[in-house]
Amino acid sequence: MDKTSSEVGGPAKTKTDKQFDDRLFNLLQNEDFRDYIWHLLERGQMFQTTFTGNSNGFFQEGGRNSALMILDEINQSDPDAFIKMMQKSTHKNKD
Repeated sequence: MDKTSSEVGGPAKTKTDKQFDDRLFNLLQNEDFRDYIWHLLERGQMFQTTFTGNSNGFFQEGGRNSALMILDEINQSDPDAFIKMMQKSTHKNKD
């Protein structure tokens, strides 16, 4: 799934970018790797507010920003992977 610069509003992907996306796509086919990525997203507080009203919020927002960058890489490489992670988390939380 190649996107041109006009589709995403940014520069066209280089060969290196495409190779990275392909590698990440292959890794995301592994359920254990997806579980690990989900763990990183949770630790980065992607699903929580980071507002604390003090300087600790800046630290938390940095972690959340890192988690959002990871999510962006996942969505560029294999958007279905995040859906699979959400579905698994939903089922795990019901048990």
